[in-house]
Amino acid sequence: MTSNAEQALLLYSTEEQPPAFAHLTETATNFSILSANAFVETPHIIAGDPRVIVVDLTQCPPALHTRLADALGHSRFTDVSLVLLLNPDDVETIVPSLLAQASDILPLPANVDTVRNTVTDCHRHYQQKKALSEDLNSVVHSLKAMTKGSFTYRKLSEAKSLSQLLSQICPNSSDAAVGLLELMINSIEHGNLEISFEEKGQLLNAGKWQSEISKRLLDPELGKRSATIEFEQTASGISFTISDEGPGFNVSEYLDALPQKPKRMSLDNFTSFHGRGIQVAKQICFDDLEYLGRGNRVKVSILHQANDGLLQ
Repeated sequence: MTSNAEQALLLYSTEEQPPAFAHLTETATNFSILSANAFVETPHIIAGDPRVIVVDLTQCPPALHTRLADALGHSRFTDVSLVLLLNPDDVETIVPSLLAQASDILPLPANVDTVRNTVTDCHRHYQQKKALSEDLNSVVHSLKAMTKGSFTYRKLSEAKSLSQLLSQICPNSSDAAVGLLELMINSIEHGNLEISFEEKGQLLNAGKWQSEISKRLLDPELGKRSATIEFEQTASGISFTISDEGPGFNVSEYLDALPQKPKRMSLDNFTSFHGRGIQVAKQICFDDLEYLGRGNRVKVSILHQANDGLLQ
């Protein structure tokens, strides 16, 4: 048996193991099997210390989804990666909170090797995350010492983690984290996944925004796109350039419509960032914001003269 840190837990809804899971357990000894019903009843007494939980949602009725999301919210599963197997057409029927917890979503029918490789990637990510959390001060110190760097992301969870990490090299990390995350979310939803402003508003009002993100990430074309955030530190300050693989948009038309307000207005004035992500970044979080090319690249800067002591 492999170490606990490498174990994965497979959930199904009945006491009879689904055939797809049988193929996985035949080729790997680090998979354990448990009924999803048993999991939601007693998540605190699950044997071992699983780092990845795989759920075939075709085997779990919608009535179980909310309870499953609640069980996965238990403190012992804080660092667990959740992999959902589902039919793409069923995305809109899944509880948004369950989709939001997913590290990866794989369309069915899923190749056994794909599932196994995804679980391996999740283990690798856990080990990397553990190493970072154990020595975060050293990581931040190393980032501050770098003159430039580049990171790639595809999902909202990855954008959130990167925005929080990179904000630590900025003088006002809380503002920078908000601004970077807003622009990185835009690069995913409006850029790579081509969700328009109007569509997002409709999706939010209908409570289907998360499911639509998940659905488009499963699209064979849109889902393979990635975004990149690059940073560069110079004598004048620090800059971030965020790029996506989307078609871009009419930059001048949108930016000209933004109201002109003092940069240092409070973030508390914004109760909802939908439709105002660029405005928040431009007027509150950064000293300069510029869209490049066809609108699928944006560069933001924090200048030393506005924020003394950026590089420590």
